[in-house]
Amino acid sequence: MNFAMDVTAEIVALAAVLGLLVGSFLNVVIYRLPKIMERQWAAEVAQMTQVTAPSSELTAKEATPALENAPFNLMVPRSRCGSCGHPIRWFENIPVLSYLFFTR
Repeated sequence: MNFAMDVTAEIVALAAVLGLLVGSFLNVVIYRLPKIMERQWAAEVAQMTQVTAPSSELTAKEATPALENAPFNLMVPRSRCGSCGHPIRWFENIPVLSYLFFTR
């Protein structure tokens, strides 16, 4: 009976960690996928119409040609803090643990 409880606890712990990792990845997908699709759509429209958007509609980041052509997918660029722009390091990206250690 003890063996069954130990195995069950290990399975629950493994499922919890796996759930946190999958949830963290899905958060990135939910955030970036619409941006990826919007960039792809804008590139297709510009190619079809041969017209670029007026500069007043572009944000500062989008107006920069180097950033406009920079790769943007699920892996690149690295995640950054939304308020200060600090690049998120690997150990700051661990679900729940990073929240517990790095919150002020």
